[in-house]
Amino acid sequence: MSNNNFFKEPFDDGTKVKLEIFNRYLREWLPTFIEKKSFIGRIFIFMTFLRE
Repeated sequence: MSNNNFFKEPFDDGTKVKLEIFNRYLREWLPTFIEKKSFIGRIFIFMTFLRE
């Protein structure tokens, strides 16, 4: 059985803003890479928000 409560603490406001920016970025740019006819290979998405 999987544990849906992966994070021990709720996200703070800064993290929520970063996730919203990342979400909007993906919505705009991911279709560009997926629909490109000459694209061959894989798409790797890295989320590199570092905690201070």
